[in-house]
Amino acid sequence: MGICPDWLVRDLLDGGELVRVLEGWAARPQDLTLLYPSRQFQPLRTRLFIDFAVGQFSGIAGFAGGPG
Repeated sequence: MGICPDWLVRDLLDGGELVRVLEGWAARPQDLTLLYPSRQFQPLRTRLFIDFAVGQFSGIAGFAGGPG
């Protein structure tokens, strides 16, 4: 028995190889942090990557937050 993020074991749960034992319980959402230099003179590719990462991770169960 252990605690694993949903995004990490979703395929095992869906395939029946792993079974959730506490249906009504979930760990607190994880934060995802992107570190980058100052926003002053920020390259467009950096802003585009940040927007892409937020879009990708915000739809995954277990991740919280948004652009900061």
